[in-house]
Amino acid sequence: MRSALLVAALVSFAWCLHASSTHAAGALSFTLLGTHPDAAAQTTSTGKRIQKLEIFNNKLYIGYGDYGANTGPMKVNPYDLSTHAFTGSLWTFNTEQMSQFRILNGKIYAPSIDPTCGVFCAGGYAVGEPWSTRAPVNVVHVYDMATLNGTDLWMVGASDVGARAWRSTDGGSGWSTIQEDTSAVQGGYERYYWVASINGKIYMQANNTSPATPMRIFDGSTWTAGTTTQFANSERRVVVFKNKIIANNFAYLKIFDGTTMSEATYIASNYPDIYPDGDYLYAITSANTLARTSNLTNWEILGTIPTGSNALAVSDGYVYIGTTDSKIYSSPLPVADPVVVTNHSPSSVAPTTVSTSAGVTTRAAWVADTNLATTTGLATAEATASKPNTTNGAPVSEITKIIAVTKKSKSRFIWYIGLGGFSVLLFGIIVFLRF
Repeated sequence: MRSALLVAALVSFAWCLHASSTHAAGALSFTLLGTHPDAAAQTTSTGKRIQKLEIFNNKLYIGYGDYGANTGPMKVNPYDLSTHAFTGSLWTFNTEQMSQFRILNGKIYAPSIDPTCGVFCAGGYAVGEPWSTRAPVNVVHVYDMATLNGTDLWMVGASDVGARAWRSTDGGSGWSTIQEDTSAVQGGYERYYWVASINGKIYMQANNTSPATPMRIFDGSTWTAGTTTQFANSERRVVVFKNKIIANNFAYLKIFDGTTMSEATYIASNYPDIYPDGDYLYAITSANTLARTSNLTNWEILGTIPTGSNALAVSDGYVYIGTTDSKIYSSPLPVADPVVVTNHSPSSVAPTTVSTSAGVTTRAAWVADTNLATTTGLATAEATASKPNTTNGAPVSEITKIIAVTKKSKSRFIWYIGLGGFSVLLFGIIVFLRF
């Protein structure tokens, strides 16, 4: 009998330890799928980076390369999610870098970021599946592609005269120049980095033009000019989410709804990548975490991600991560308690309120009350940094991070219950043995 009681006590203590670890919920559990062989074979650190992930036809397509060092051509070598292996090269793409994929009209497209043929030569895109290369026009760069109506195709990038856009209305057989922007004195770096379609209109805007050129808007028949305020500063980081265009400008996420520019709630000093999937926009953050939002205001921190995470894709309850050292990881998405930052406008100094599972409190009270971090499971990770002001370009100082460890308080609660139960049982054993 005494032995049985002792065994029960040990089992209770072991369960207590197990509960405290397995219920630190919200954790991501990553598995290394492999190292991309062609990215790893690149000769520069930029070339080795996984720069883009996209899922099409149950394959994870992977972008890499370095057009600054001309490390092409690129091998189209996706990871097959059915066989759990790289397919091997499906196509050799004559570009120095492959860092954008767009799914358009039932196919997957990869723009020719920098054709291997020279400075200004025949270029365009690769398309699959099955894969082939199309080079219908002379280009310097093709950075992005889109469709306005589900049957046409658009390419944007740079030509010999500056930023240029092309359109095809016959499935890609014939192309014509449809828009151009350049500087008063051409500097050689004028280009369209992005093109996107919302509200039945195409939007694009040239970078590096002097004077600044407006956003170009096409409704299917007529062009209009929008704001000259710069929206996006890079290729591969513009996505459409819930009928809004989201630009990942590294330090912040800018939102354009076709009329007004705004910003998403600011939770990190930068975002290596963003990816829309259904009701959520997912983001890699500089805090080495995965976050998601359904409304661009309230964010959930889902967990820690592999070191060097640089590219992101999400599908069917799994997240896929590409790293700066050519590795590909996956993890099931957890169910996480929301950790929310609200009421944060671009010009404000800090969020007005912080909402947690313990309720809503003012930001000032949250920061001042050091006990709140313990009682709600919040781990304060605040830092002051400079962030571009969207009004005049001047940096403003503000709180850049409010990150919480999800469900920490729940695991502590389970630990305390288990420890209490063990103590009571141990006390009973001692009394029994003595008397």
